[in-house]
Amino acid sequence: MSGESAMTSVNASVRTPRVSGEELLRVQHLVKRFPVNHRIGSRRRELVAVDDVSFSVSRGETLGIVGESGCGKSTLARCVMGLERPSGGAIAIEGRDLTTASKKTMRSLRRDVQMVFQDPYDSLNPRRRVGDIVAEPMLVHGLADAAGARKEAARLFDVVGLNPRYLDRYPNEFSGGQRQRVGIARALAAKPKILVADEPVSALDVSVQAQVLNLLSALQREFDLTYIFVSHNIDVVRYMSDRIAVMYLGRIVEMASAADIYAAPQHPYTVSLLGAIPNNLVGNGAAAGKRRRRIVLRGDIPSPVDRPSACPFEPRCPVAQEICRVRDPEFRTLDDGRYIACHFPGSLDPFEA
Repeated sequence: MSGESAMTSVNASVRTPRVSGEELLRVQHLVKRFPVNHRIGSRRRELVAVDDVSFSVSRGETLGIVGESGCGKSTLARCVMGLERPSGGAIAIEGRDLTTASKKTMRSLRRDVQMVFQDPYDSLNPRRRVGDIVAEPMLVHGLADAAGARKEAARLFDVVGLNPRYLDRYPNEFSGGQRQRVGIARALAAKPKILVADEPVSALDVSVQAQVLNLLSALQREFDLTYIFVSHNIDVVRYMSDRIAVMYLGRIVEMASAADIYAAPQHPYTVSLLGAIPNNLVGNGAAAGKRRRRIVLRGDIPSPVDRPSACPFEPRCPVAQEICRVRDPEFRTLDDGRYIACHFPGSLDPFEA
């Protein structure tokens, strides 16, 4: 993948996962709360960004996390990165809990998990040359001396489709897509096991989004990486992911293989997300040729400060019943192996008659 060559459109072929089955990451009952400035009486108010989230990721797998803005997916990603300290629960990488890790262990864990940030214009230091930006993780973690880091940065530039002669340029000399490639090279420099991609193409022109997605997909195979891919775009998440976790108001409401989510969504919120895809005619798989039902959800997402007392989706759900208003659904396993939090899974037909 030398030079500027890249695929100009997303390869729509079915993913062939190279998942080992060996658990690499485990998140258990994760909670992240942020204090709110004002109180009600003597009670201090809190914004619950992540609410009792649990999942595991196998080596070589891509777990996609999808939901509307404000659902907590980026906060979840930052907790996994160690950039936010959880309010409760545990995050373990190869059995090492980063929420209780020592400084020495945490340093090693930070190398194992690297992030590709959403905005390539803000994530690169404008005062530093891009070659130094990519070399820095190698120097910080003692992976190479200055000369070796420079040589490896040149190699990584070639890998991500940038000319190594650009190493001495500054970020403002690059386009948005090129800057994101620099950010990807920087993330790879630490030789991570897990790459967290937080909305990695949402700030890019549509014309280059597919190029970056195809690059990420190719790099996963080349470097044997495990991905957590965060996006509000369920179509992009479906293309990149082996499994998908759908988040709503800080919780995972449905989690299954990407193929199962796409062909037979069971949670009403998942049905609404898929129905919002611009071209809502299913192109392949078991549901090929069917047209998705478009669902217009009523109202707005409830405030994470004033959360519903029962099902968080009930105020907007088109199939809500009385039990949804009084009892919070438990996260359970269905017969097909998917996880879901809904009293009436499968009650909303995802396709038009």
